[in-house]
Amino acid sequence: MAERRERSSDNRDDPDFRITDVWTDHTQATTSKGSRRSPSREPERSSEGRSRSPSQERGRRRERRERTPEERRHRSYERSRSRSHDRGWRRYALDLERRLATTSLPRPSFSGTRKKTLEFLREFEDYCAEAHTPSSSKLGEVLKCLKGDARTWATASQDSWSTYEDFRHDFVELYWPAHQRRAVAEEVRRGRFDPRRDGLMVDYFINKYGLLKSLMLPDSELDTIDSVMRVFPDDVWSAWSTIPSRERSFARAQGFLLGRGSGREHRDSDRGSPHRRRERRSPPRRRREDSRSHAPVPALPAQAPFNPFSLPPPNTSGNARRTRW
Repeated sequence: MAERRERSSDNRDDPDFRITDVWTDHTQATTSKGSRRSPSREPERSSEGRSRSPSQERGRRRERRERTPEERRHRSYERSRSRSHDRGWRRYALDLERRLATTSLPRPSFSGTRKKTLEFLREFEDYCAEAHTPSSSKLGEVLKCLKGDARTWATASQDSWSTYEDFRHDFVELYWPAHQRRAVAEEVRRGRFDPRRDGLMVDYFINKYGLLKSLMLPDSELDTIDSVMRVFPDDVWSAWSTIPSRERSFARAQGFLLGRGSGREHRDSDRGSPHRRRERRSPPRRRREDSRSHAPVPALPAQAPFNPFSLPPPNTSGNARRTRW
């Protein structure tokens, strides 16, 4: 009994020490002497689910007594940190499930069609934005969207990806090779802006800039912006090229093009050119046949109505001569 009091006083500072441990020792001692009193609680179970033997329990209590105060504080801190971490993940999983259930966009899918590579990535980005999916969860979400051959390829290659950007790079390289993307970029650079077909300059710039950025080519931001600005009329490019290179940005280009509208000012300024003068010629004269066809038709003279009694009656007498044919 004195030994148990001494052990209780020695472990008073141990946060893991419980008074039930002393009571368990007492009941085990009395039970071993033949007492009919049963233990007050069931033996503890290990993390694997198996009950510990008495020798394991004694070793565990001995390990607790031998810990220093620093080790006890550290273990208590790690235990509370692990519990808060688990609670945080549980709250995040429930919140994500609730957001996915309320999103209006369907989950996109991709089965390996090369013509829909860019379309799939855009739909997936819109889906993640609608569901407020964090960047750390995009990789797991995009793997759920793959089917068929694409799913087989992702399953074999997913060990080499740690983020969504790693997956996106390999995905684009496989289903949209670099030489095809360069061909699209060259087509954008060779194009010319037409105000009657393309509308506003700023809308055309945003569309082509977004297309070049989605190609994932190793071009700088300045080269991408200048490539789109070169397709506009010469006066627009001349005014843009006077801006210092360090000030040319996407926002600056938007503000620069907002004041120019659809380019009609440029078209109106060319009215004095010989090309415009040829276009302003008077329309061709009509042919004579057209003028005659539209001439008024003269009215016919009025005639008296036909009278059937004005004709003489036929001769039916026998003295009439017969006509020989």
